[in-house]
Amino acid sequence: MIAFPDADPEGGRIGERLRTWRTRRGTTLENLSRGTGLALEHLRRVEAGRARLAADEIEALGRRLGVPVWALGGSPPAT
Repeated sequence: MIAFPDADPEGGRIGERLRTWRTRRGTTLENLSRGTGLALEHLRRVEAGRARLAADEIEALGRRLGVPVWALGGSPPAT
């Protein structure tokens, strides 16, 4: 397996969560890219577990998908 220095440290789980929520919402990566301003190729790499998301990117994706950031892999809410 090729090691990517910017790979998802959670082993692709963030990418899996993104794909799950994206498909539940019935949207494509292209639409998500246009709606968030994030590069399409970056989102493809995230879903493949080969790239990380910054906190602000997780927030933008959460807003666009209508899900809380913790559902995509951000920090859970404080109790």
